[in-house]
Amino acid sequence: MTPAMCSQQRGRYGAESAAVSIPVSGGVVGIAVTPGGHVYAATTDGVTVIDGRDHRVITTVPIPGHPKNIVTAGDGSTVCVIGYSGLVSMICPTHHTVRTGRCAPTVDEVAAPDGSRFYLAHGPVGDASRHSRISVIDPSGTTIAAIRLPGRIASLAVSSDGARLYAATSERLPHHQYDQGSVLVIDTTTYAVVDRIPIGVCPSAMTLGPEGWRLYVTHPEIRCVSAVNLKTRQVSLIPVEDIPLRVVVSPAGCAYVITVGSVAVVDTVTNTVRTHIAGDLPRGVAADPDGRYLYVTNFGGGSVTVIDMATHSVVTTIEVGGNPEAVAVHPEGRWLYVGDYWAATVTALATPRSADTSVPRTVNLPARRETEAETLPLTGAAADSGERCENSGGHISAPEPVR
Repeated sequence: MTPAMCSQQRGRYGAESAAVSIPVSGGVVGIAVTPGGHVYAATTDGVTVIDGRDHRVITTVPIPGHPKNIVTAGDGSTVCVIGYSGLVSMICPTHHTVRTGRCAPTVDEVAAPDGSRFYLAHGPVGDASRHSRISVIDPSGTTIAAIRLPGRIASLAVSSDGARLYAATSERLPHHQYDQGSVLVIDTTTYAVVDRIPIGVCPSAMTLGPEGWRLYVTHPEIRCVSAVNLKTRQVSLIPVEDIPLRVVVSPAGCAYVITVGSVAVVDTVTNTVRTHIAGDLPRGVAADPDGRYLYVTNFGGGSVTVIDMATHSVVTTIEVGGNPEAVAVHPEGRWLYVGDYWAATVTALATPRSADTSVPRTVNLPARRETEAETLPLTGAAADSGERCENSGGHISAPEPVR
């Protein structure tokens, strides 16, 4: 097992934070933490599994190709790693066996809350194509369906009950400078498009609020964010002054928009920007499990900004060095895991909640296993390498949305 190096990291406001630097197998591209507390760091060379109890490396699971993202099932039963070339690897957290197959390259990936399905969005194939596709696969890697959609998919989101899948898409219109954006609402039982909500041009990242009826979509080309009320279908376009990258919504009623240079705090009632919190090339963002703190990695400043989501103020900025980007929070909220692509490390930072005695300190982790990863074939359409997507359920095409 790889030893971890302990140290104290000092914040800009004088506070010290316990830190554990964990060398991993390659440049970190994404981090996911299961409900049980195991940390999965997707790297250029595979997936490093870290024990959340003592921050030691349990094993490194070899993954073919170059991973670009990692998604876990809501119940932690499956870890899905997606590669740039379209390789999809399904990891069993118990035995660390892997099923790997190939599909078309993806633009976004989300998991159903109950872990029963993973949704992989694929862009159009070829300049002449005007349609995109979503592959629906189960934890074994078997493709359940392929949903054909008009336009180009930018991002996906799924409702907390798993009944609705949302796709932010764009379509080229004649004599228009920008592509027209839409949110397509998909029934996950029939895979049919049941609604289309027009939004701003050139949509990008999408986030569903915790209440389940507010949806936020970034528009980098026009430096705005669309706030979509799914109950009324009303859309408000919010200028944020800078290029928006992603959005996190707090239970307290504020949306935090990560831009290329700051964090814009948006009032979700008035849909206006309350204030801006300065950053140094902010990139990764993760929220405390109970919505108490927001953690933002500063790629340019080698630090992590801790924001109190009740007061919208900076609690501290923790120096970690290097170029931190990927970030995830332990289920208890006591530890923050920060990945650095160039340094090939994951840094575990004690959070402000680590001193909160009102939060239970016990998590149920599986017994540590020293095991070799086994690669098994992926079944179904995800094992195919082209645009064609066949499975036992047939090729499912969603109807064109009403215009």
